[in-house]
Amino acid sequence: MKTILNIIAGVVAMAISTNTFAAQYESYQLPVDPAEPVITMDFQGDRLIRIDAAPTLSILADGTVIMPQSYAHTKAYKSKITLEELQELLNFVISENHFFDYNKQAVKAELRKLKTKSMPVHVSTTIITVNANEQSKTVRHASLSQGHLIPQIEQLLQVKLRLEQLMSMVKIGGKKELSKWLKAANDELKWKSPKEAPFQESDLQGAEIRADGSIYVRFARSNKDTITSVTTDIAADGKRLISVSSPKSK
Repeated sequence: MKTILNIIAGVVAMAISTNTFAAQYESYQLPVDPAEPVITMDFQGDRLIRIDAAPTLSILADGTVIMPQSYAHTKAYKSKITLEELQELLNFVISENHFFDYNKQAVKAELRKLKTKSMPVHVSTTIITVNANEQSKTVRHASLSQGHLIPQIEQLLQVKLRLEQLMSMVKIGGKKELSKWLKAANDELKWKSPKEAPFQESDLQGAEIRADGSIYVRFARSNKDTITSVTTDIAADGKRLISVSSPKSK
């Protein structure tokens, strides 16, 4: 009887969890082919020699994440996110940041109003494609960085940063490994700046395991005019350098 009750409790909990997700997020229709890309991101014009022309990041309909070895100094990665995580990501991209509503001509008009100077030819162009709900859209933007006064550009930037964060998480081995790096960063932060609040997973700003075996992981957050960060650099020979930057350091 106890076993049956436990099973029922588990089913109820699962149903509540599913319903909670459904209430929080819109469910987007994915391509029928599990190998078809749902989201891709690539960069062009960065003046580096590519050794693989495939997009820098591809997220397939079954949640597979593919990051080829785009450059000689990088590595190839392959991982997987859950379908729930994919739907959450699509909600961030489409619902919260209105990716399908991006209007290139409207953005150009706003840039003309601001009298923004044209970008140099060598500036990197970000290219993001989203394929969901039987709709596909590709958006290109040069020199996509913080500080834009145009809402559509700022929204596109947020999408780029979220995708880069996913790439960083994949590079260090996924969520399980991320939690280890997060704990190490918070231990260092607590020692150097005990008054600082701990970092969250969303504070991951960059990570890389390079072709030579060296590792770079950075957590950071901004508060008004200050930035708190913990950066870990581990050389190929194992030498470790941890840098903490905080306005509340001892």
